Amino acid sequence: MVVLLCGFVLLGPYASVVLARGNEVWREYAYLGGMDAIALGCLTALLLSRIRLSRGMLLASLQIPFFVTVIVISAILGDLVARHFSEPINHLIRKRWS
Repeated sequence: MVVLLCGFVLLGPYASVVLARGNEVWREYAYLGGMDAIALGCLTALLLSRIRLSRGMLLASLQIPFFVTVIVISAILGDLVARHFSEPINHLIRKRWS
């Protein structure tokens, strides 16, 4: 079972890139291309069913999504500031100095 799931994990990117060859529909909706994510989830579930995590490890794993969320929100806010505040000011400065 594990070997089959590892095969799907390895074949997924190959199917998405090589077999698609510019066909956007095949790249987005191909079963083999999406099977790698499902197989990776199954492999993770199989692995976690065999190991016990301490309370500290569980608490640390809960902090990771929070950290990622903070990074994503910071990136979105940075992009908004760059587009709506910095870029108009840059255009104004370029007009004035050119």
